[in-house]
Amino acid sequence: SLNRSSSSSSSSSYHRVIGCSKNKKNIRNSSIRRTQIRMDMSTDSWSNLKSLCASQTIGRSLNEEVELRESGRGSPHVQSKLRLFDQENDDAPKLTLYRDHAGWCPYCQKTMLLIEEKKLPIKIGLVPMRSYGDKPREFMQLVPSGLLPALGVERDDSGKQ
Repeated sequence: SLNRSSSSSSSSSYHRVIGCSKNKKNIRNSSIRRTQIRMDMSTDSWSNLKSLCASQTIGRSLNEEVELRESGRGSPHVQSKLRLFDQENDDAPKLTLYRDHAGWCPYCQKTMLLIEEKKLPIKIGLVPMRSYGDKPREFMQLVPSGLLPALGVERDDSGKQ
């Protein structure tokens, strides 16, 4: 804390401290501008950033994990839309689990734990909870109550649930 007394020495030190903080602020702003310019010059587009990331060890492993998840393999993740586990054929699963898209619903989590334990091949439909807005019309036609989790089973003859 600064003590502003009427003496000239304390007053001049007060101004020096304020002046020093202004200089620090100017230095900080100029370094931010330099960083922004450097980033603008070195990164032309999002695809350049992705390729730069992929050239790093961690970036490669993250990209491989995303590819595995999209194919229904890999580690479990809240945003996974397909879980095939060790299934030999790549036939589409007959079961579809509708769960919350953010991973907050404890009932959806319990259901996913059971699916992971039993290694049931399943498609996963991600549906927002009511706190995130309205649920999609297609989901509400399948489940009029809108409660999660919900399980859809495809019929052999028509492929509908």
